[in-house]
Amino acid sequence: MKILNLLFGFVLGKKYIYNVYYGIIGAGIAQVEIPEIIIHRDIPCYRIVASGYTNKFFSLIFNVNNRVESYIDTHNLRTIRYEKHLNEGTW
Repeated sequence: MKILNLLFGFVLGKKYIYNVYYGIIGAGIAQVEIPEIIIHRDIPCYRIVASGYTNKFFSLIFNVNNRVESYIDTHNLRTIRYEKHLNEGTW
């Protein structure tokens, strides 16, 4: 975990929450967390979850509810698995 903390400043188990603005208008929330280290295909991996969503007001204009999950090898920081779930717009 030390290398990930040194490179990116992230701490295992901590959630980082950011307010997102479109100009001066509050549009939503973005968050990043590393909830755990898991074993995926016999490889220890950081499980990194990033999500972003619009607030109620901005969702009336353009709705966003996205989630990205990555499994990163703890030894060499290579991506082992990547999932992207996008829910944007009204269609």
